[in-house]
Amino acid sequence: MCARFGNTLTSEELSLYFSVPGAVLRPRPEVRPTNQIPMVFQQDGVRVVDEARWWLVPSWWKKDLEELPSLFNARAEGIAEKPSFRSAFKHRRCLIPASCFYEWSGPKDAKTKHRIARVDGQPLALAGLWEEWRQPDGETLRSCTIITTTPNAVMEPIHNRMPVILGADAWDEWLLPHPQPTDLQHLLQPCPAEWIEARAE
Repeated sequence: MCARFGNTLTSEELSLYFSVPGAVLRPRPEVRPTNQIPMVFQQDGVRVVDEARWWLVPSWWKKDLEELPSLFNARAEGIAEKPSFRSAFKHRRCLIPASCFYEWSGPKDAKTKHRIARVDGQPLALAGLWEEWRQPDGETLRSCTIITTTPNAVMEPIHNRMPVILGADAWDEWLLPHPQPTDLQHLLQPCPAEWIEARAE
């Protein structure tokens, strides 16, 4: 699970690192599900950034948002077949910029908060999916989810899941249209342990 992350990137840093000129970002030290967050995606052959609600709303959803299941995370396993995610996995993949993410470990009454970030200080590029949903008032709501996978050696003592973190060499493969999206499953693996470090707060 990934239920909290931080994004302290400036607009300039976001634009430069993800090659999206003119990006506008509101830094948030701690982001929670349903917050508006930036996402990077491909549109008409160009990489762009826009904000989306962090809690995916499938385009076919007919009930109130309060009745949605927890769709702020999407398990990588079987993602191509799951009704809530399969259309977005095929057509609407994105990167979610983050400075770090947070996870807790230990007993319920004495949990330790861990801040996980890249060792080299670079931003994290979390693999995500996005959707557009027509609201009852006719307005379009854009939303997204973070994909999770099994833990690497850094995360295993802390939690049994972690977000998929993509290296820059995988961004185009993830974002560009793909004739067989299921072939992208090899990207949805835990990142190398040496990429990240965890510090208790």
